[in-house]
Amino acid sequence: MNKDVVIRVRMTQTEADDLNKKVRLTGITKSSFIRLLIKGYIPKPKPDKEFYDLLRKLYAVCNDINQLTAKAHTLNFIDVPMLKEIKNHHQEILHEIQQKYLKPDKNEEVISLGRRRLKLL
Repeated sequence: MNKDVVIRVRMTQTEADDLNKKVRLTGITKSSFIRLLIKGYIPKPKPDKEFYDLLRKLYAVCNDINQLTAKAHTLNFIDVPMLKEIKNHHQEILHEIQQKYLKPDKNEEVISLGRRRLKLL
């Protein structure tokens, strides 16, 4: 998508400082931050070290599952219910990580465009 429209905004130093602080917390660019707000999303802060540690552990579990599956194929025996349970648990953990750390919250009030009115925070 071509982003060739430039919009200049005037604000007080306090507002600019507040915007810069919030942008820094998310780890995304100022433009991306504003685009998300316009679309009605509230960006979440950049994940902490605990998130990445948890993610590494999750990848290790995935690797173990792959090795277990390969071994099961070699031995010509697969405990299907157990593997399905592990897979479902794995997906639940990934979903929780995405909801808690990655997915921005939708705020319908920000984009309430009923009859030429835009409700701002």
